[in-house]
This record gives sequence, structure tokens and C-alpha cells, in this order.
Amino acid sequence: MWSRLLVSVAVVLGVCAVTCTGQQLFLGGCPSQQVVQNFATSQYLGTWYENQKYFTFFELGGKCITATYSDKGNGRIGVVNEQVNILTNKRSTATGEAVLVNSASGEAKLQVTFDNNIFGTLGSSSNGNYWVLDTDYTSYAIVWSCTDLALFNTQLLWILTREQNPDASVITTARNLISGRNLDVSRLENTIQTNCP
Repeated sequence: MWSRLLVSVAVVLGVCAVTCTGQQLFLGGCPSQQVVQNFATSQYLGTWYENQKYFTFFELGGKCITATYSDKGNGRIGVVNEQVNILTNKRSTATGEAVLVNSASGEAKLQVTFDNNIFGTLGSSSNGNYWVLDTDYTSYAIVWSCTDLALFNTQLLWILTREQNPDASVITTARNLISGRNLDVSRLENTIQTNCP
């Protein structure tokens, strides 16, 4: 009886977590993933265009989504996420800050916090909530976040690009790298990057 109750509670918590944050739900714990080593923060700065993503509630109805990173000094990175509402064509912005979880390690594990909830929060973790799994700094970046919820985990995944409408080969490369990590590319959705104001 207790095992059924625990499973029921875990399912309810998992559904609530997905409903509240809009992250993709998977069975089991977070899969082990390696991140970029010797992460070159200065090369990562600048504007990135969201090309594909797992569905996220906080981006619902958004197009022309960008993330711009800037150096705020003392190891802090300024974060400005912008999107345009597909119905009203109005731009919304979320500002925040990112820091490397362990700058001495050189690993691309960052903790991102936002000043407002337009884009929601990614959750807090001592391991960071923004992992750069791969990037060449000049054309693509693969960003991932995972949260363990007992029997389930929730994941966010983005393919970011330097160009608003990159060559198909850039996306093919990123998707192949994601597949090679045994992450589910079938759940990736295209982000509209046309008719942007």
C-alpha cells in the first residue's frame, strides 16, 4: 500500500513540476552529461538566437527568442532574454545574472537567476541549472538543464545559434551531437525566427 502511495505522490509531484515549469518529463534520474571543459566565457558572450528547444511554459507564445550575455565583472555574466509574443507582436524581456558554479574547474556549469518571472526560473541547484554541453562559440551552443524529482526528471534543452537563420548544416551538427549524448531530439521544437521586428 505504501509503495502505491509513494508512486502516486511521485507522479503528482512530477506532473505538477512539469505543469509549473513547462519542462519535459522523463523517467528516472537525470542522465549523466559532460559539459564543455576550459569554458571560454569571453568567447561565449554576445547574442545567441534560439533555434530549437524542448517545450517550456515560460516561452509559450514566443518567437524571435534571443539570449544576450555580457561581462559584468567579478565572474558575473549579465543575461538578457528577449522574445516577441506571436499574437501581440510585443517584446518581453527577462534580465538576470549567471555565474560559473566552480570557476576553478573550467566546467561550463552555470547558475542562472532572473530578476523577474517573465521567462520563469530554471530552478536552483548546487550543480548549476545551465550547462553548456557543447559549443564552437561561433555558430552553435547546446544548453541543457535537468532536475531530479524522485522517480522522474525534468529537462530543458536548447540549440542556440549565432545567426538568426543559420545554415542547415549547423543545426544538423548540433542535433547529431545531442543524439550522441542519448538525449531525445524528437522532443525538440523549432523556434520561429522569421518576421521579427
